[in-house]
Amino acid sequence: MEVITSHVNADLDTLASMIAVAKLYPSARLVFSGSVDKKVKEALQTFSLPCKFERMRDFAPELSSVTKLILVDVKDPSRIGHFSEIIAKPGVDVHIYDHHMAASGGIKPVFCVIEPYGSTTTVLVHILRAKNIGVTPVEATVLMAGIYEDTGSLSYPSTTVKDYEAASFLLSSGADLNAVGGLLKRELTSGELSALNEFLHSETIYTAGAATVAIAEGRLEKSSGDVASLAHRIREIKGHDCVFVLADAGDRIHMAARSATADVDAGSVARALGGGGHPMAASATLKDVTLVQAKERLITAI
Repeated sequence: MEVITSHVNADLDTLASMIAVAKLYPSARLVFSGSVDKKVKEALQTFSLPCKFERMRDFAPELSSVTKLILVDVKDPSRIGHFSEIIAKPGVDVHIYDHHMAASGGIKPVFCVIEPYGSTTTVLVHILRAKNIGVTPVEATVLMAGIYEDTGSLSYPSTTVKDYEAASFLLSSGADLNAVGGLLKRELTSGELSALNEFLHSETIYTAGAATVAIAEGRLEKSSGDVASLAHRIREIKGHDCVFVLADAGDRIHMAARSATADVDAGSVARALGGGGHPMAASATLKDVTLVQAKERLITAI
């Protein structure tokens, strides 16, 4: 059995990459390894996608039947949930498509494509183009959203010419920029506004080189939105060079980071905490620690 998956807390680049790579592995099943963020949920509800996405809680009984595991946007076994249990199992071939250039974390793929582009979606769009595999307007729209999210709408310093070329191809394939903008710039709910206010008032300011770094902390209820959105909004509102958000979810601490400076590599910090990402955006989940302990570990990592 072939299965396509990615990191837990799947984002739009994850969703888009899974859709794109499914065109290369048409018989593969698409399974989220863990939670998905709010934008992914909205995309799945908004667009009529040709792919069926499954959750690990439903797929788990069939885990031992996997013979080929296709990983997108991740190559660290600690970030793929229960799929880590079969990653080194004899008879399981691992294929990786990614744009994170850090070490693989011990995974030994039989096939691997890693390019230093702004998003994994970009990597896959260029592969599809080279193979003359087209995309529908709906697919192009979701793929464009994946690129836009990871490149800050093609504005982050990590954006490459290849990202612009991929975006141009998707636009010519019918991508709806209004739909992309609506997905990325949705209005906050009352619960999210309340949470944003709490985190804004909790922030502590530090310096790293010439950069201003804000650490905001607090408790986040399920109805209050996702941590990544909070980090993005706080950086937009306050204009800090870098923002780290620590959200207490009860049994774990979620960390999300957004950076707009070369002085702080969000991905490196997240990896030090057991997570991952790239220089501009990253995340991690810390278990069996208090909020105070998580903050201490974060400061040490920065």
